[in-house]
Amino acid sequence: MEESGIRLPIAVIDTSFWSQCCHLDVLQPLWSTFVRPILVPSMVFQEIFHRPGAHPAQAAMATARQSGELSLECPIQDFALFGAGERTVISLAQERHATALIDDYRPHQYLRHTLQWPVLSVSECIVLWLDTQRISWQEARALANTLAAHGATSPHFLAWLDAAFRTRGGIP
Repeated sequence: MEESGIRLPIAVIDTSFWSQCCHLDVLQPLWSTFVRPILVPSMVFQEIFHRPGAHPAQAAMATARQSGELSLECPIQDFALFGAGERTVISLAQERHATALIDDYRPHQYLRHTLQWPVLSVSECIVLWLDTQRISWQEARALANTLAAHGATSPHFLAWLDAAFRTRGGIP
């Protein structure tokens, strides 16, 4: 698919979002969407690398850091809610005026509705990639099916994704 030249501002990525992108093999559309490097809070880096056994997300993160696609950073302050990774993503996003990439429903909704902060889930990125012609309808539907089968995405995000497809006249 032809890549759109539109890039969003700098972003801060959470463990859940990174893991889903690795599972879906959508790092190329991710790199083409945001100003690089995408920021990785040190706590997210620790969460990725302290998993037992080898995990594809670890190798992908190491490669992305070496190539300059990701940059490891520490927030100055710590946010008070949610898990350690989400807290540091929220803090660093606020400090750097960045979009938060979070695929956990509660922190995502808190950012969007309570803080009114820019935040994207993987489901929202799939629609963004579709709308900006980074992926095709066929690829978008395959990604949605993989997300649903994987079982790690909130049913709220999956329902939103399905509704977004229907709104755009896509395959139900």
